[in-house]
Amino acid sequence: MKPLLQVEGISISYVGHEVIQITHLTIDKGEIVGIVGANGAGKSTLVNAIAGWSRSAPRVKAQIHFAGADISALPAHERARRGLLLVPESKLVYSTLSVRDNLAPPTFSVDAGRKARFYTRDDVYRLFPRLKERQSHLGSQLSGGERQMLGIGRALMLGPQLLIVDEPSIGLSPLLTQQVLQTMRALADDGLAILVAEQNVRAAVQVVDRLIVLERGAIVLEGPTATLCSDPRVAQAYLGGHAQ
Repeated sequence: MKPLLQVEGISISYVGHEVIQITHLTIDKGEIVGIVGANGAGKSTLVNAIAGWSRSAPRVKAQIHFAGADISALPAHERARRGLLLVPESKLVYSTLSVRDNLAPPTFSVDAGRKARFYTRDDVYRLFPRLKERQSHLGSQLSGGERQMLGIGRALMLGPQLLIVDEPSIGLSPLLTQQVLQTMRALADDGLAILVAEQNVRAAVQVVDRLIVLERGAIVLEGPTATLCSDPRVAQAYLGGHAQ
């Protein structure tokens, strides 16, 4: 069975200077894969390129197959129509609209016949009860954690097959970080594929199935989370020196 997402030979460069060089990356349905690494390792650059958000600058070369089709030449909005959706670090929340209006039924056009679950506003409220409590508040009045929840909720309403979340823990308390990551774990258990780029490795390893460790734009380690957490190199660099 082919992976839901298969990336081969991805190269990303700025003005001739290569910043990402990865030969192979995959993710299956119902799997959470964590791309981890220090600040500046290339995590956001990589996930943006996979989602098609950076085709003009930097220069991106890659073979990307998603749900059985070659999407390498497609722009971001066409990838999104097929169910590959990115929740960026900026969260893409409308600051001047209420939470309820941010979660209005989408007018976004999706590919006909695509098998996906399209979450409703009530579904999002069940996943993130805090948003229901704050539904009359403007996006600009939300905390960082609430904006993260809202960004994920908006993406779920578009019927993703693969949800890519960039740095979900930035600006969040440890408790909110855990809540957001545990919700993503529940979504994966329900069949959604999730790719999460995360600097907070300690938090990520609690929910991801597989880790990809990125350093200077290259994969240096990859494997099941339990295996890599026992690797002294990962423990020393990312887990405070203590293997799990």
